[in-house]
Amino acid sequence: MKIAVIGAGHWGKIHLKCLQHISNSELIGFNDINPSAVLSVEDLLDIPHFDNLIDLMDRADIIDIVTPIDTHFEIISTALRKRKHVLVEKNMATTKEQAHKLVSLANEAQVKTQVGNTQRFNPAFLKALPIIQQPLFIEVNNFSSFDPKNANISVVEELMIHDIDLLLSVVNSDIKKIQANGISSIGESADLVNARIEFNNGCVANLTANRISTRKSHKIRFFEKDSYISVNLLERTSKVSHISKSTEGTIGFNNLSIDSNEYHPSQIHLQNLEIQTSNDIESELRFFLDSIRNNTNTIVSFAEFYQTLEVVSHIRECISRNNF
Repeated sequence: MKIAVIGAGHWGKIHLKCLQHISNSELIGFNDINPSAVLSVEDLLDIPHFDNLIDLMDRADIIDIVTPIDTHFEIISTALRKRKHVLVEKNMATTKEQAHKLVSLANEAQVKTQVGNTQRFNPAFLKALPIIQQPLFIEVNNFSSFDPKNANISVVEELMIHDIDLLLSVVNSDIKKIQANGISSIGESADLVNARIEFNNGCVANLTANRISTRKSHKIRFFEKDSYISVNLLERTSKVSHISKSTEGTIGFNNLSIDSNEYHPSQIHLQNLEIQTSNDIESELRFFLDSIRNNTNTIVSFAEFYQTLEVVSHIRECISRNNF
């Protein structure tokens, strides 16, 4: 399979480096309108540059798009009309209407599509995923420092969108109700947002995204009946606490025990899951290529990501009504 990369900025270079390490595929070249980025890639990575974007697309089977969001709709539309498989770094479009059009074009072309969300390939999340069965409550905290490059977009699109995608992949139920509040501290867009999502199966998710924090942190906690799963996406660790019935009259916790005569006897087992290091972007690319080879489902297809955008849109509407 022949692959073309569109965009050679910071993330584009990472994609190019990863694709050079993936076998059973051919990286035929890249396109970028920035002369300095072109020279940098040609010198450091020895990958051919195509001045003509259409010529590059025509020679490729797969188009990997790593350009600014406002260019996505036009580039993706062109690629889909040429019946090319498309992977694009989020967001897939600037509006929900554009995203809906791209979903339709992808269905007509009958090609594979995928929107980049490397948290789906975070080894801490992947390790915990088989253990997560039926969460009753989910707590998400995503804190980051302010980046002026993202000042014109809401923290919902910058940070929370990843967490919404993770939630929808875990909770097997339609959404019943969404509530949200947000504040704009530095710019016109919301910098701190809290959202509460209720699902029809009874699960409730509380999400907080903060991009004006003095420290970075990204944690998700899943509370289930008799168990608790904590995933630290930033530090890449996962912990599981499982409560099991015991015939003893104590509750154990880290080798300490207390008399449980007033409670139903049980035992709390704590386990730190063993996490193997990995390159999330390379894992994302490998999965997409394997999905094409094996004709299997991709992770975060355009249709799937459109559902995430609907939630994002609803949260933004709530914020506009309920700013605090």
